[in-house]
Amino acid sequence: MASGPVSFCTGTLISSRHVLTAAHCWWDLPVEIEKVHIGVGLSQAAFTHHFEIKKITSHPKFDYKTWESATDNNDISIVELSEDIMPSIAQPIAVMPPSKRITAQALADAPDGLDATFVGYGLTQKGGTGKKHSFRGKLLGYCSADHEGKCLSVPRRSYIYTNDKGGPCSGDSGGPFLVTMEGVEYVGGVTTAGDEQCISTSYSTSVVDHYDFLRSVVPSLPEDVLEDCQNGRDDDGDTQVDCDDVDCRDVSVCQKENCNNKIDDNDNGKIDCQDLACVDEPHCREVQEICDNGVDDDHNGQIDCVDPACETTALCTKPEPDGGKKAGSCSTMHGVETSMPLLLWIFVVFIAGILLPLSWSRSCV
Repeated sequence: MASGPVSFCTGTLISSRHVLTAAHCWWDLPVEIEKVHIGVGLSQAAFTHHFEIKKITSHPKFDYKTWESATDNNDISIVELSEDIMPSIAQPIAVMPPSKRITAQALADAPDGLDATFVGYGLTQKGGTGKKHSFRGKLLGYCSADHEGKCLSVPRRSYIYTNDKGGPCSGDSGGPFLVTMEGVEYVGGVTTAGDEQCISTSYSTSVVDHYDFLRSVVPSLPEDVLEDCQNGRDDDGDTQVDCDDVDCRDVSVCQKENCNNKIDDNDNGKIDCQDLACVDEPHCREVQEICDNGVDDDHNGQIDCVDPACETTALCTKPEPDGGKKAGSCSTMHGVETSMPLLLWIFVVFIAGILLPLSWSRSCV
């Protein structure tokens, strides 16, 4: 993008009439927007075609006054041209849809960074500008909710990368980083900002996080269909179903259950050995509960007599009150148990003409 001999930003053709770039490119311009044009070619001095701008639509939540300190990165805009660019001049590049998001797992699997190509017409190491350059760099991470580590002072919805071996600089703002997935090259981000010397960490706005906004401005962008990870169907038409689909890799229902951490890792309501995914784990195989050792032997979260398996055992069965004796019973002479009334005993003794001293004792409960 240029005004007369001065180029100030880079953009990416995403349809025959729309250019994706950064929203901050359109603030504090030294000239009227009517004097700005889009050039196509390998350098500003050798642009083969120039196109007038019909309309610029920036993200509604972008604020130029606070964009460098904003919580969310909304530095993205669409330039609508006054006419179509024919395929013989330039061809659009696909915009990465949410279903192709660069996942946290993909970044974790590439500890040295995920390959990406950065393109721009900005400042070079030799001080030149206005020529198209591309650089093969590394994405280091994605900044979401936390502002820690590499994401300190970087707004959410940003991809970060290092410039220590080269990368975007002044004039490259709005340019793309490109990644290839399954043979298709996608625009994954829009260059936003970095350090003044262009030698440290820089970041780009994530297009995936603004796909709905882009589609509202560019209707020709395809509607993205996300894989439902638990309905048994191939929703997005990539021949992969549910958790076998790469789109479901980071979804909780597709996580492997850790069978010994007291957490429901896959969000199915079953914890550890209660989860069917754990039935073959050695410590989850059927084990009989020991009812008096203070250990949850069968791993059902219930110990000893609290476990249903112990409810009917002698150890866990409460005795009847008074040892099972009925109220009013007596233990009498010679240890013989009887419930005979006292008057009847006196009568029997009298009839027998008892002469011996009474030697029995009686205890009633």
